[in-house]
Amino acid sequence: MGIFSVTRNSLQSSFAIHVIALIERVFYNDRMLKAIFRVVLTALALMAIAYIVPGIAITSFTVALIVAVLWGLITLLVRPILLLLTLPITLLTLGLSTFILNAILFWLLSILVTGFTISGFLPALEGSLLLTVVGWALHALV
Repeated sequence: MGIFSVTRNSLQSSFAIHVIALIERVFYNDRMLKAIFRVVLTALALMAIAYIVPGIAITSFTVALIVAVLWGLITLLVRPILLLLTLPITLLTLGLSTFILNAILFWLLSILVTGFTISGFLPALEGSLLLTVVGWALHALV
């Protein structure tokens, strides 16, 4: 019985402890729960937007979840770069071009995700405006 002798029970209990610690870290972390909650609420908001705005269609809640996750990634990674690149236009239009940028990004999602369709620029503009308002409200509440 040396340093390297390990019994099967000690390996199983060690593995169980690591699995429990991983589950606690993932599911009981406030930031992770808030992020999951925001994604689910954004998906529900997308379903409501598709119901309200003519020209926007979402086939299922799963598609809405995928769109919500991608919308979060696009607004986190792509939108700041595009806002920086379009800063002169944003300054000239006093910020109104950001609405157009959001509509273009929202329309881009309809191209990337099957099951999510937008039939024109005006529905994309209306949907992105509503999604932005919902995002502000979610950020304030959650």
